[in-house]
Amino acid sequence: MNKLFFVVLFALGFIFQGAAQKKIGDYTYIVVPQQYEFLKGKDTYRLNTFTRYELKQFGYQAVFAEELPGNIGRCDVLYLDAEGKGGLVVYTKITVMLKDCNGFEIFRTKEGKSKEKEYKPAYLEAMKKALASFEFLEDEISKSSEVTTDSRKVIPFVKDTVSTIANTTNKVDVAKTVDGQTKATYSYKDFKIVALENDFMVMQKDENLGTLIPTSQKGTYIVNTKAFTGMARQMPDGFVIEGQVPGSTELVTMKFSKNE
Repeated sequence: MNKLFFVVLFALGFIFQGAAQKKIGDYTYIVVPQQYEFLKGKDTYRLNTFTRYELKQFGYQAVFAEELPGNIGRCDVLYLDAEGKGGLVVYTKITVMLKDCNGFEIFRTKEGKSKEKEYKPAYLEAMKKALASFEFLEDEISKSSEVTTDSRKVIPFVKDTVSTIANTTNKVDVAKTVDGQTKATYSYKDFKIVALENDFMVMQKDENLGTLIPTSQKGTYIVNTKAFTGMARQMPDGFVIEGQVPGSTELVTMKFSKNE
Protein backbone atom coordinates (compact mmCIF):
# COMPACT_ATOMS: atom_id res chain seq x y z
CA MET A 1 0.00 0.00 0.00
CA ASN A 2 2.78 2.40 0.98
CA LYS A 3 4.77 1.43 -2.12
CA LEU A 4 1.83 2.20 -4.40
CA PHE A 5 1.27 5.53 -2.65
CA PHE A 6 4.87 6.65 -3.26
CA VAL A 7 4.76 5.52 -6.90
CA VAL A 8 1.63 7.63 -7.50
CA LEU A 9 3.11 10.56 -5.60
CA PHE A 10 6.33 10.29 -7.61
CA ALA A 11 4.40 10.28 -10.89
CA LEU A 12 2.27 13.24 -9.86
CA GLY A 13 5.42 15.09 -8.95
CA PHE A 14 6.64 14.79 -12.53
CA ILE A 15 3.29 16.00 -13.87
CA PHE A 16 3.15 19.06 -11.64
CA GLN A 17 6.82 19.82 -12.22
CA GLY A 18 6.28 19.71 -15.98
CA ALA A 19 3.27 22.01 -15.70
CA ALA A 20 5.15 24.42 -13.48
CA GLN A 21 8.11 24.61 -15.85
CA LYS A 22 6.01 25.79 -18.76
CA LYS A 23 5.30 29.51 -18.82
CA ILE A 24 2.69 31.49 -20.72
CA GLY A 25 5.37 32.72 -23.07
CA ASP A 26 6.07 29.16 -24.20
CA TYR A 27 2.74 29.01 -26.08
CA THR A 28 1.95 30.59 -29.43
CA TYR A 29 -1.79 29.99 -29.83
CA ILE A 30 -4.80 30.66 -27.62
CA VAL A 31 -7.79 28.48 -28.52
CA VAL A 32 -11.12 30.21 -28.00
CA PRO A 33 -14.17 27.93 -27.56
CA GLN A 34 -17.15 28.17 -29.89
CA GLN A 35 -19.50 28.25 -26.88
CA TYR A 36 -19.31 29.32 -23.24
CA GLU A 37 -21.00 27.11 -20.66
CA PHE A 38 -22.76 30.05 -19.00
CA LEU A 39 -24.63 30.83 -22.24
CA LYS A 40 -26.95 28.67 -24.33
CA GLY A 41 -26.01 28.09 -27.93
CA LYS A 42 -22.94 28.46 -30.09
CA ASP A 43 -21.37 31.94 -30.20
CA THR A 44 -24.36 33.53 -28.42
CA TYR A 45 -24.34 37.34 -28.77
CA ARG A 46 -21.24 36.76 -30.98
CA LEU A 47 -19.34 36.73 -27.68
CA ASN A 48 -16.89 34.00 -28.70
CA THR A 49 -16.06 35.71 -31.98
CA PHE A 50 -15.74 38.99 -30.10
CA THR A 51 -13.30 37.35 -27.65
CA ARG A 52 -11.11 36.06 -30.46
CA TYR A 53 -11.20 39.43 -32.18
CA GLU A 54 -10.26 41.41 -29.06
CA LEU A 55 -7.30 39.13 -28.33
CA LYS A 56 -6.09 39.54 -31.89
CA GLN A 57 -6.17 43.30 -31.44
CA PHE A 58 -3.79 42.86 -28.49
CA GLY A 59 -1.52 40.88 -30.82
CA TYR A 60 -2.23 37.33 -29.65
CA GLN A 61 -2.79 34.46 -32.06
CA ALA A 62 -6.30 33.67 -30.88
CA VAL A 63 -8.10 31.03 -32.96
CA PHE A 64 -10.96 28.60 -32.90
CA ALA A 65 -9.84 24.96 -32.66
CA GLU A 66 -10.53 24.27 -36.34
CA GLU A 67 -8.22 27.15 -37.31
CA LEU A 68 -5.12 25.61 -35.71
CA PRO A 69 -2.38 24.44 -38.10
CA GLY A 70 -2.31 20.67 -38.52
CA ASN A 71 1.16 20.31 -37.02
CA ILE A 72 0.19 21.85 -33.65
CA GLY A 73 -0.21 19.35 -30.82
CA ARG A 74 -2.94 19.46 -28.20
CA CYS A 75 -0.51 20.47 -25.47
CA ASP A 76 1.21 23.12 -27.58
CA VAL A 77 -1.58 25.65 -27.08
CA LEU A 78 -3.46 27.40 -24.29
CA TYR A 79 -7.20 26.99 -23.92
CA LEU A 80 -9.40 29.94 -23.05
CA ASP A 81 -12.42 29.54 -20.83
CA ALA A 82 -14.76 31.99 -19.16
CA GLU A 83 -17.14 32.19 -16.23
CA GLY A 84 -20.10 34.53 -16.49
CA LYS A 85 -23.26 35.60 -14.77
CA GLY A 86 -25.91 37.85 -16.26
CA GLY A 87 -28.54 39.83 -14.41
CA LEU A 88 -31.05 42.58 -15.00
CA VAL A 89 -30.79 43.94 -11.46
CA VAL A 90 -27.16 43.20 -10.54
CA TYR A 91 -23.99 43.49 -12.59
CA THR A 92 -23.30 41.20 -15.52
CA LYS A 93 -19.93 39.64 -14.71
CA ILE A 94 -17.32 37.74 -16.72
CA THR A 95 -13.92 36.33 -15.79
CA VAL A 96 -11.60 34.75 -18.38
CA MET A 97 -9.08 31.98 -17.71
CA LEU A 98 -6.24 30.35 -19.63
CA LYS A 99 -5.62 26.64 -19.08
CA ASP A 100 -3.13 24.13 -20.40
CA CYS A 101 -4.01 20.78 -21.98
CA ASN A 102 -4.20 19.14 -18.55
CA GLY A 103 -6.76 21.67 -17.33
CA PHE A 104 -4.34 23.53 -15.07
CA GLU A 105 -5.25 27.20 -14.82
CA ILE A 106 -2.24 29.41 -15.47
CA PHE A 107 -3.85 32.81 -15.85
CA ARG A 108 -7.05 34.49 -14.70
CA THR A 109 -8.25 37.97 -15.63
CA LYS A 110 -9.81 40.53 -13.39
CA GLU A 111 -13.60 40.36 -13.31
CA GLY A 112 -15.30 42.41 -16.00
CA LYS A 113 -18.58 44.04 -15.04
CA SER A 114 -21.39 45.83 -16.85
CA LYS A 115 -24.47 47.71 -15.66
CA GLU A 116 -26.19 47.44 -19.04
CA LYS A 117 -29.76 46.09 -18.77
CA GLU A 118 -29.85 44.34 -22.14
CA TYR A 119 -27.99 41.04 -22.21
CA LYS A 120 -26.07 41.45 -25.46
CA PRO A 121 -24.40 44.81 -24.74
CA ALA A 122 -23.92 43.79 -21.10
CA TYR A 123 -22.03 40.61 -21.98
CA LEU A 124 -19.96 42.39 -24.64
CA GLU A 125 -18.97 45.17 -22.25
CA ALA A 126 -18.18 42.77 -19.40
CA MET A 127 -16.06 40.61 -21.72
CA LYS A 128 -14.17 43.61 -23.06
CA LYS A 129 -13.33 44.73 -19.53
CA ALA A 130 -12.20 41.24 -18.55
CA LEU A 131 -10.00 40.91 -21.64
CA ALA A 132 -8.32 44.22 -20.81
CA SER A 133 -6.17 42.18 -18.39
CA PHE A 134 -4.41 40.71 -21.43
CA GLU A 135 -2.92 44.10 -22.17
CA PHE A 136 -0.51 43.50 -19.30
CA LEU A 137 0.63 40.15 -20.74
CA GLU A 138 2.16 41.66 -23.84
CA ASP A 139 5.64 40.40 -22.91
CA GLU A 140 4.41 36.99 -21.79
CA ILE A 141 2.58 35.39 -24.71
CA SER A 142 4.20 35.08 -28.13
CA LYS A 143 2.85 37.67 -30.54
CA SER A 144 2.05 37.14 -34.18
CA SER A 145 4.20 39.34 -36.38
CA GLU A 146 1.28 39.46 -38.81
CA VAL A 147 -1.29 40.82 -36.33
CA THR A 148 -0.92 44.45 -35.27
CA THR A 149 -3.33 47.28 -34.63
CA ASP A 150 -2.06 48.94 -37.80
CA SER A 151 -2.82 45.97 -40.05
CA ARG A 152 -6.49 45.41 -39.31
CA LYS A 153 -8.35 44.09 -42.28
CA VAL A 154 -10.85 46.50 -43.77
CA ILE A 155 -13.41 44.56 -45.77
CA PRO A 156 -16.62 45.47 -47.58
CA PHE A 157 -20.03 44.76 -46.11
CA VAL A 158 -21.97 41.68 -47.09
CA LYS A 159 -23.88 42.58 -50.23
CA ASP A 160 -27.19 41.05 -49.14
CA THR A 161 -27.10 42.84 -45.80
CA VAL A 162 -26.32 46.36 -46.95
CA SER A 163 -27.17 46.51 -50.60
CA THR A 164 -26.77 50.24 -51.10
CA ILE A 165 -23.26 50.65 -49.76
CA ALA A 166 -21.50 50.42 -53.13
CA ASN A 167 -20.95 53.49 -55.28
CA THR A 168 -21.78 55.95 -52.52
CA THR A 169 -19.84 59.00 -51.47
CA ASN A 170 -18.00 59.31 -48.16
CA LYS A 171 -19.86 62.47 -47.12
CA VAL A 172 -23.45 63.34 -46.41
CA ASP A 173 -25.24 66.63 -46.04
CA VAL A 174 -24.05 69.20 -43.54
CA ALA A 175 -25.50 68.82 -40.02
CA LYS A 176 -29.09 69.85 -39.49
CA THR A 177 -31.28 69.63 -36.39
CA VAL A 178 -33.48 66.85 -35.04
CA ASP A 179 -36.36 67.85 -32.74
CA GLY A 180 -34.69 71.17 -32.13
CA GLN A 181 -31.44 69.56 -30.90
CA THR A 182 -28.24 70.73 -32.55
CA LYS A 183 -26.17 67.83 -33.81
CA ALA A 184 -22.86 66.98 -35.41
CA THR A 185 -22.63 64.20 -37.97
CA TYR A 186 -19.93 61.69 -38.85
CA SER A 187 -20.04 59.78 -42.13
CA TYR A 188 -18.87 56.48 -43.58
CA LYS A 189 -20.21 55.80 -47.07
CA ASP A 190 -24.01 56.17 -46.73
CA PHE A 191 -24.00 55.59 -42.97
CA LYS A 192 -23.76 58.38 -40.47
CA ILE A 193 -23.48 58.84 -36.73
CA VAL A 194 -25.60 61.68 -35.44
CA ALA A 195 -24.50 63.30 -32.20
CA LEU A 196 -27.51 64.54 -30.27
CA GLU A 197 -27.41 66.31 -26.94
CA ASN A 198 -27.15 63.13 -24.84
CA ASP A 199 -26.94 60.32 -27.38
CA PHE A 200 -25.37 59.03 -30.58
CA MET A 201 -27.70 57.69 -33.25
CA VAL A 202 -26.60 55.53 -36.20
CA MET A 203 -28.48 56.17 -39.43
CA GLN A 204 -28.54 55.02 -43.03
CA LYS A 205 -30.10 57.70 -45.16
CA ASP A 206 -33.25 58.61 -43.19
CA GLU A 207 -33.55 55.35 -41.26
CA ASN A 208 -32.57 55.09 -37.61
CA LEU A 209 -30.57 51.84 -37.34
CA GLY A 210 -29.67 51.98 -33.65
CA THR A 211 -27.42 53.71 -31.14
CA LEU A 212 -23.97 53.84 -29.63
CA ILE A 213 -24.17 52.75 -25.99
CA PRO A 214 -21.53 54.39 -23.75
CA THR A 215 -19.38 52.19 -21.55
CA SER A 216 -17.55 53.10 -18.38
CA GLN A 217 -14.40 53.54 -20.46
CA LYS A 218 -14.34 57.10 -21.76
CA GLY A 219 -14.70 57.36 -25.53
CA THR A 220 -15.69 53.71 -25.97
CA TYR A 221 -19.17 52.62 -27.05
CA ILE A 222 -21.05 49.41 -27.76
CA VAL A 223 -22.61 49.50 -31.23
CA ASN A 224 -26.11 48.05 -31.36
CA THR A 225 -27.77 48.50 -34.74
CA LYS A 226 -29.84 46.51 -37.23
CA ALA A 227 -27.04 46.54 -39.83
CA PHE A 228 -23.98 45.75 -37.68
CA THR A 229 -22.82 45.36 -34.08
CA GLY A 230 -19.48 45.83 -32.39
CA MET A 231 -17.42 48.40 -30.53
CA ALA A 232 -16.79 52.07 -31.35
CA ARG A 233 -13.92 54.32 -30.30
CA GLN A 234 -14.26 58.09 -30.43
CA MET A 235 -11.26 59.73 -32.07
CA PRO A 236 -10.38 63.45 -32.39
CA ASP A 237 -11.69 63.51 -35.97
CA GLY A 238 -14.57 61.01 -35.70
CA PHE A 239 -15.31 57.40 -34.78
CA VAL A 240 -13.79 54.01 -35.60
CA ILE A 241 -16.24 51.11 -35.42
CA GLU A 242 -15.01 47.53 -35.42
CA GLY A 243 -17.89 45.18 -35.83
CA GLN A 244 -19.67 42.45 -37.67
CA VAL A 245 -22.48 42.22 -40.17
CA PRO A 246 -25.13 39.55 -39.58
CA GLY A 247 -24.41 36.48 -41.67
CA SER A 248 -20.68 37.14 -41.91
CA THR A 249 -17.79 35.95 -39.74
CA GLU A 250 -15.50 38.65 -41.09
CA LEU A 251 -14.76 41.77 -39.07
CA VAL A 252 -15.41 45.21 -40.49
CA THR A 253 -13.50 48.39 -39.72
CA MET A 254 -15.50 51.56 -40.42
CA LYS A 255 -13.97 55.00 -40.10
CA PHE A 256 -16.56 57.74 -39.63
CA SER A 257 -15.23 61.22 -40.45
CA LYS A 258 -16.73 64.41 -39.07
CA ASN A 259 -18.71 66.49 -41.54
CA GLU A 260 -17.70 70.10 -41.77
